[in-house]
Amino acid sequence: MRTDATGQGIATAVTKSLVEVALMEPSVQSVFLLHAENNPGSGRIAEKVGFTEIGQQIRPAVDRDRLTHVWAIGDLEFRPADLGEVANTNSQTSSGNGRARTG
Repeated sequence: MRTDATGQGIATAVTKSLVEVALMEPSVQSVFLLHAENNPGSGRIAEKVGFTEIGQQIRPAVDRDRLTHVWAIGDLEFRPADLGEVANTNSQTSSGNGRARTG
């Protein structure tokens, strides 16, 4: 996002809409959001939308061996194989319960 467009809630609104649509699909159990440690704004978006930080990982091919934060919403126990190893942070940073929908 361009710097002159930050701080207006656009990314939060788009992220929330994408999560809501994704979780309406019966085959979708969880939605994951990953962001680099040097991008705390993305972590704030995750919190606002209701994601729970589930851990951290190093993703060499993506972020040059920097720490990446991993967030999830939906079924917090589900992990797709291509997510890779996630070190649990035992973080309770989100005020959400990790569930975007019930039933």
